[in-house]
Amino acid sequence: MSRNTMYALLAMLGIAAGTLVWRQWSYKRATGTQQALTRILEQTDENPGERIRLLDSIMAAHPDDATIRRVAVYQKLRAHVELRSDSATAVRAINDFLSTDTSGAAFNFASSVYADLAINAPEGLRYAHRALAEVREVKRPRDMSEIQWAQQRRMMVGECHHILGRLYALSGQSRPALAALRAAADSVPDSPVILLRMAEIHERTGQLDSALASYMQALRLSHADTTALAGFARLYPAVHGPAVDPATVLDTLVTHARAKRKADLLAQRISRPAAPFDLTTLAGRQYRLSDFRGKTLVLYFWATWCGPCKRQLPAIQEAHTRLKSHKDIELLTVSFDQHFEVVPPFLARKRYDFPVVPGDESLYKSYLLEGLPTCAVVDSTGTIRFKRLGNSDAGDFMEELGWQLEAVTGKPVW
Repeated sequence: MSRNTMYALLAMLGIAAGTLVWRQWSYKRATGTQQALTRILEQTDENPGERIRLLDSIMAAHPDDATIRRVAVYQKLRAHVELRSDSATAVRAINDFLSTDTSGAAFNFASSVYADLAINAPEGLRYAHRALAEVREVKRPRDMSEIQWAQQRRMMVGECHHILGRLYALSGQSRPALAALRAAADSVPDSPVILLRMAEIHERTGQLDSALASYMQALRLSHADTTALAGFARLYPAVHGPAVDPATVLDTLVTHARAKRKADLLAQRISRPAAPFDLTTLAGRQYRLSDFRGKTLVLYFWATWCGPCKRQLPAIQEAHTRLKSHKDIELLTVSFDQHFEVVPPFLARKRYDFPVVPGDESLYKSYLLEGLPTCAVVDSTGTIRFKRLGNSDAGDFMEELGWQLEAVTGKPVW
């Protein structure tokens, strides 16, 4: 499986996890202990073993704090996934987590850990079925419209089916695995990850026509995915013989897929005034929205604790570097780390030099953000023309940002 595919598999969980942490901590005044816990998460982002040790310490120091325990055991479980911990250790962490949260979302996360670590598929299936049953019964939140809830519920159900498919596949049950993955694809039709899962099972069970169709559909959604490209190259001659050049077919498929992806992206153009901001870096440099009047501004919202954000940051650095030659386009990133002082060392370690300012709750709300990472393109009049939540790989992100900037400025950018 390609690195991009592995990243995509983590993206759905990563975005949800990042949003969960953000909602838990940023929308209320944090106590000193909660601030300490948040600092642990930020400072040990790249050291899951140390994160577990410090989380154990803070739980031991506050044994009666249910909130601390709930967040700590959740973060410990995530750390064990990063460490690829052994089965016994992971199961203990799962049980600790479920002792603090028995919601459908919690059982869905627990079942995803069984799938990620490829352990105890029968137990994972039991949790996954419970998660699906409970998610189906969740009522619409009062502050969410019917349209928003329908979309959110479809995503949740799709993720449950996706995990069910993975666990059935791990247990060697191909037929129910494919049925679950088809249900997932119906709920989340734009996920190449689900299609690749289906393709792998089809190919393993000798259904080469179906496998090839799934690989081709995945390429329509992500034309640079190396797993899909390899599957296509491997199976097209086997299915169609040597009479047709697979390279020609692939070129046509990718060309049409890119054109559709571009059209779909540009159809999402909006017109919403950008909220004014006045933000200052640790070095004292001030950034105001009014400073960018007459220019196109790329605003990127992220955090060091957000996995999908960090996987996209190389593309942000590339965009920043390439936009230096455009005097009428600028890029500004906004970090929602509660302790902003962790950001400069993080940037230095990664050798990133794009500008970053600290965001806060009011900015998050004023830009109607629904999670991280989010990228917005603001035109020269201060109007948001595009706003996109999610995790694209670096190549797709740069291409999509280029299309958006061309649509806003009226000229090719790269």
